[in-house]
Amino acid sequence: MDSLIDKTLSKKSKCPCGTGKKYYKCCRRKQLSEKDIEVVRKKFTKKFRERDDFIESYGHTRPPQGIEADGKTMFSIGGYVYLSTRDGPYSFMEMLHEHAFNFFGEDFINVEVKKPVEEMHTAALWFKTMMDYVAEIRRLETPKDEVESIGALPSWTRLAFDLYTIRDQSELQKEVRKRLMSHLDFQSARHELWVAALFVAAGFSIDYEDESDNSKKHPEFIATHKESKIRVAVEAKSRRRKGVKGFSSGKDSEIGREVGIRSLILDSFKKETSYPLYVFVDANLPFGDKEARDRWLTEINQTFSDIHQEGYLDSCVANMVIVHNDPAHFSLEQELGKEGDSVWFYPVQIGDPKIQEPLISMRDILTKANRQRLTPPMSFTEFN
Repeated sequence: MDSLIDKTLSKKSKCPCGTGKKYYKCCRRKQLSEKDIEVVRKKFTKKFRERDDFIESYGHTRPPQGIEADGKTMFSIGGYVYLSTRDGPYSFMEMLHEHAFNFFGEDFINVEVKKPVEEMHTAALWFKTMMDYVAEIRRLETPKDEVESIGALPSWTRLAFDLYTIRDQSELQKEVRKRLMSHLDFQSARHELWVAALFVAAGFSIDYEDESDNSKKHPEFIATHKESKIRVAVEAKSRRRKGVKGFSSGKDSEIGREVGIRSLILDSFKKETSYPLYVFVDANLPFGDKEARDRWLTEINQTFSDIHQEGYLDSCVANMVIVHNDPAHFSLEQELGKEGDSVWFYPVQIGDPKIQEPLISMRDILTKANRQRLTPPMSFTEFN
């Protein structure tokens, strides 16, 4: 039993007996009795079970770490320790909102929220709409069980969750931050951030490609599966629509009438990579009833049928194309919960890829990670 514990705990680990001392200065120096061994075994079993439960619910991300100190909450992000800005109870969700607010910066947010809605940065619009709704709930003293979610809440919260995940698990490039701050580039950068966070939850590490290298058309990043060491290339495309997410160019059209992602799919096939390629296309469609969703799915399938007939899928550089849609930002002030108020994730396997499919089920891994990313954890676990 001692050797098992020695292999599991490092010298700097706190002793599982609960004294607060370092393990090697506490029970490591003791001759454990059968009773002590049973106590340690139960503690290890509990921790392993909690770890496995967290991974099953939220993917291969690090559980949010926090601890109360002098009336405030200390929490860690990406190896750094921060202190909450106010005293009293402080949830992980509150930390997510504060971290995202600080990512954009108080000065940036304050300037943007004073602009007309049509000129406001998309993230600032989400934040302002959410905060106005929260203020109205408090003014009306609406009971918690009667509060409904509006589109701004998942829009801002999922952005905050993805920012936290990438800052905590992987490097967030300066170029990505610059593009997220840009009115014009926010949409594509937001989609790329979501894809990167999805891969982190799926158990991959991320290596961003050199954006300054214009000698070839490279994908967004290379992802390495931590368990199998399999490497894949990842590309992200987002469908722009006039009047949505700060995009003012393009032709006027009825949003939702068509998916219109053919050109994005074909453009992704121009990427150069020596790894299996996984393409994520953000459809950027509004909420839709069953009839609308059936029409969109029919169009997507017809698009792939057409490009297959035209030969684009023969020895294709891509192994899979995943069409994704999160419609919350189309209904920022409207209550959610109706039919069609859902995120959808539609993977299309390419039958004749140029590079053989990895020996892991990417479809299953990524589909599960998508479910795990929909809702963040609500609370912290204690620092280990």
